[in-house]
Amino acid sequence: MIFLGAFVLLSLSTWNVGASPLAAAHDCPVTLSLGGASSDFAEHVGHAIHSFTVQDLQKFEPTVTKNNQVPTVNRDMAAPEATLPSAPDFKSADNDKFKTDIMRILDVVLTHMDDRMYFRKYTSTLELVAHEAHMHEHWAHIHAQYEQVNHQPPDSAFCACAMDIDNNGLMDVLRNAALLIREPKLTIGYDPSNFTQGDLRYYMLWAVAVYPLKLTPELFKKPEGYQLTGTAAWEHFKAKYAASPAEVHDAALFLHCALAEERDAATASRVNSLKQM
Repeated sequence: MIFLGAFVLLSLSTWNVGASPLAAAHDCPVTLSLGGASSDFAEHVGHAIHSFTVQDLQKFEPTVTKNNQVPTVNRDMAAPEATLPSAPDFKSADNDKFKTDIMRILDVVLTHMDDRMYFRKYTSTLELVAHEAHMHEHWAHIHAQYEQVNHQPPDSAFCACAMDIDNNGLMDVLRNAALLIREPKLTIGYDPSNFTQGDLRYYMLWAVAVYPLKLTPELFKKPEGYQLTGTAAWEHFKAKYAASPAEVHDAALFLHCALAEERDAATASRVNSLKQM
């Protein structure tokens, strides 16, 4: 009987130790909220990071390589992998010839303008340029917030939850975004062959770029000026592209956690340089 009691106590103590990581995982929504994240953390971060490249991340931390911790949607729509575990090293052969971001953006997009399997196969080249420019604008806002977060960083528990991308909803957002681009019939129940070209552009662009996972009827209402065919359409696009402070802050929090190794390496390098002076 004594042995049985000891066995039960040992089993319970072992179970409790093993359960603590699970308990911590269940506490993540609270941990993220206490750390300043919004209730839409996964959706906000998913939008912010879905098209990152190494070159884009180097604006945040110059030492970022292809071995980073920022997952993205695969730009190659024909590839079997719909998402990538790290932002890819993605630049054109002429990338280093240009001094401005706008020329680099144009070069990347126009180099692939004849490839209908490049990233957004149902949007026009102009709309793809607009999307790329929008993301760079979004990242500029995030970068400013990122610098502030680095001065008042979240704790390690927050980062553990933020980087638990398989359980906090982030990978679900990215997979959903990739599926929306690749298979609109499966995700929103519409057959692309029954759409006009303009209809499909609208559904694909906004469902993926602005409202990942929020597949509400309102999303799929066709507004006036939904194609980039004139000034009125551009005004509509600009309104859709506007990001909320919560979106920017959530993305900055995630990047603070995801780029910790690169940031620490850069800090160590600066310290060593000062010591050698």
